[in-house]
Amino acid sequence: MGFKKKAKKTSVKKTPSKSKLSAKKKEKKEKKKKEKKEKKKKKEQPGETISESSSSDSTSPTGVGDVIAEAVNQTKMTYMLGACKTPPPIPEDFMKRLMACEQPDLFQDGVKLTNEECELLDEHLKKTAVLKKNEFLVNADSTNETNLQRFRVVEKYNEGRFGAVYVTTSEFYTEGEADVTPGQSCMVKACLRMGHATRVRMIREIRMMRTVLAHKDQKRIMPLLCEGRVLGVPFLVMPAMDANLEKTLENVPTLSIPSVLFIAQEMLVAIKSCHKASVVHRDIKPTNFVMGQNLLHWYLADFGEAYSEGKRATISPPDGYTLPYFALDLHLALKDSVVVKKSVDVEMWFYVILRLLKVLPWQKTTVYSEVRDAKIDFWKKMESKCANMPEVVRKLAKHVCDEGTASAGLSKILEEGFLEAQKGRGKFVPDWNPNTAPQLPSPGPQSSERPRPDRSVMQQLR
Repeated sequence: MGFKKKAKKTSVKKTPSKSKLSAKKKEKKEKKKKEKKEKKKKKEQPGETISESSSSDSTSPTGVGDVIAEAVNQTKMTYMLGACKTPPPIPEDFMKRLMACEQPDLFQDGVKLTNEECELLDEHLKKTAVLKKNEFLVNADSTNETNLQRFRVVEKYNEGRFGAVYVTTSEFYTEGEADVTPGQSCMVKACLRMGHATRVRMIREIRMMRTVLAHKDQKRIMPLLCEGRVLGVPFLVMPAMDANLEKTLENVPTLSIPSVLFIAQEMLVAIKSCHKASVVHRDIKPTNFVMGQNLLHWYLADFGEAYSEGKRATISPPDGYTLPYFALDLHLALKDSVVVKKSVDVEMWFYVILRLLKVLPWQKTTVYSEVRDAKIDFWKKMESKCANMPEVVRKLAKHVCDEGTASAGLSKILEEGFLEAQKGRGKFVPDWNPNTAPQLPSPGPQSSERPRPDRSVMQQLR
């Protein structure tokens, strides 16, 4: 009897009609289509990754590696006009060293972060500090209510280890924005990340720039138009410039000896300007020399590592653009504070000359100790290492090794080397811009005199 009752219960169940079954199948198909579309959209969104094993409504990353890979892809997509297309290799543990410098509180009590965690942290810090298009920065020096000045962000131009440079347009306006007058284009340097260490660094940079620019004999130093603050963090405003030297070398990989010596003299003039004000730059490298709007002269920028001569200071960890030009004293300053010396700038300056001649032996080495040892070996075997180089380079190397100062002797060696290399070439024409040549006196077309270089090219830079 019990069996029959159970059978009756099962037989009572109603079966859905064919029309209802077809409707349910359609609903399931539509749901699957929607889920597929949502997955595609989530994959296209920057900063998010979806694994094949995750559920359809999951938006969390599958792991640290996926987030880093996505961040790298996003960085590659965002091209900055002033940035180099092929960045150099990154030195060992660079990101860990950088975060320890920027965020020292995170490394207290024996805390150890991996490179992946440091890269994630760096991406987050940069996103929170980035200036967005059409944001305004106010000139701190414009106190007149009837003629205030601000800077509208146009786009991000380039970035380094600690700072970001933006293209902006200046605007003059009255209180209440009743009258807005557009001004000229200029560059704004702001902090790449927010934090106490970053703020202190930018404050020191502005102070060092003002010290050098206040000297009456300063030349080839990036002008400082004004300054201001964003959320308590300072920024500085500079005139619009052209590409830096590293970027220029991508377009003109080979330079003639006269062009190399011309750039060397431009750099030396800027270094002398710093040293006359008792300021040591400590970051001489191609990315910190930018071309002026006349496409001829070069200006020294980025005083973030600059200190007054004689003080004790450490140095920030170098990236791939910095490590090849690190002076030997700066390798020591990575671990402990050292006395700030002028010879540091001269040694780095000489490494840049070697780079312009494309004979820098340790260019692609990323291990700090190997780069340091290669430089020590170079100076120990200087005569043999420079044997196949132009005579002017051998003289410069000996002067840097013996004296290590930006004296008049260096300028004289450069001038004599320039005149010798320029023989028979006539008027000097820079390799990076053949259409721009200095207006110097030269024999007329009717003259039978042999064309010769004019001394004023180098004398005007002394």
